[in-house]
Amino acid sequence: MTTSASDMENAIHPERDGCKSSHHLLQNGNLHSSQRRHGIHDSFSHSSGNIPTHKHIDFNDLPDDIMYMIFQYLSPSHLCNLRCVSRRLLFLASKDVAWLPHAKRYGILKGFSRQCSAMEMCRVAPRWSKADFRQAYIARQKKRQIPWLCKWENSLWLSRSSCIHFFHCHRHGRVVEDKTRCLQGGNEDLTRFVVKDNIIVSGCRDGSVCWWETKDAKNCLMYSNKVHRSETHCVDFTDSLIVSGSRDTTCKVLRFDRSAQIQGNVILKSFGAGERVWSLKISPSQEIFAAGLAGCLDDPPIVLWDLESGSCVAQLSVNHRRGAGVLDLRFESPNELLTCGYDTFIRLWDLRTHSCVKQWEEPFDSALYCIETDGENTMVVGTARHGMVRLWDKRHSDPIQMMYCKNSHSPVYSLAMDYGHLYIALDTGLTIMDFT
Repeated sequence: MTTSASDMENAIHPERDGCKSSHHLLQNGNLHSSQRRHGIHDSFSHSSGNIPTHKHIDFNDLPDDIMYMIFQYLSPSHLCNLRCVSRRLLFLASKDVAWLPHAKRYGILKGFSRQCSAMEMCRVAPRWSKADFRQAYIARQKKRQIPWLCKWENSLWLSRSSCIHFFHCHRHGRVVEDKTRCLQGGNEDLTRFVVKDNIIVSGCRDGSVCWWETKDAKNCLMYSNKVHRSETHCVDFTDSLIVSGSRDTTCKVLRFDRSAQIQGNVILKSFGAGERVWSLKISPSQEIFAAGLAGCLDDPPIVLWDLESGSCVAQLSVNHRRGAGVLDLRFESPNELLTCGYDTFIRLWDLRTHSCVKQWEEPFDSALYCIETDGENTMVVGTARHGMVRLWDKRHSDPIQMMYCKNSHSPVYSLAMDYGHLYIALDTGLTIMDFT
């Protein structure tokens, strides 16, 4: 029996074959283990689904609610910068939910929150506080007259002589006069007027009361009736009644019927005020009306009358000085009345207790001709000197800001406002202060 050299070598060194086989098994084992590890990793990556193990998470991938929580720690300027990063951040940072925490910090213009977004409110409100505005004349007139101004939705109405001119308020503050909608028909100069639900009721210097339907294409005078012996200085109306106040020391209640166009005496009640009536407003509850008197007598300058019974409800006065008449008044609610006049004070009255709960004094000792509010905390008052307008916050005793109409020495006879614009009627025309 012959033996090969290789067999003899294996016999002499038997461990070599074992080493080769073990080395081969080790290599195969490593290979299988590596395959098993890759298989487990692949199966884990497929089973994990939406949970990336080694993927980088981008800020733009965060959910919306997390984004809004982060926005609460950013300032308004940082939010504006964030809107320039991406389309998604532009969309999220433009929502009211991102700006409401900042808008709540501004105490003024809250009553106009429905007219604009919270982001727009954060942009405009500081400009009112800083008197940062652009001024422009909308209409000028050569003759100096005492105008009256009313704003209803997107329209402005301004009285001049015996006409009421119409101005349309476009977006971004552009105001354009539409001469085709000018209202005419008064025999003499028109005084104060009121605009509600496409109806305009005005007083006239000859003692008459006039009204127009603003939707009427012909702009015809619908009704005119002489009810006072002297100038009808102020009016207000409801769906069924017109209340007028005159220089002849009386207030009268007229029947108001839109369908009837009968010329004649339709006076339902007459109230003797004792002196000239400068201002008049009907309560939102339509149960009483308030009249501001000239204040030349010893009697209180504010009188409340019941519309149904015709009886005097109350007389309001605080440290009344002779001649300190009430030139304008406004109901903030059925139980709150704001007044201003010659005595340089703005007063807030509580009609439940018939008492003055708060008052604000004009620092420059100037008469206050008119007042406008946002229905919340903001008050804007027109003064008698140099076209000056004063901005107030009801929660503070000191004014926020004063603003002047350029190149004007006229009193501010009437005011109208929205969230971004202030419209001012002067004896030389109509001007606008743009805060946007």
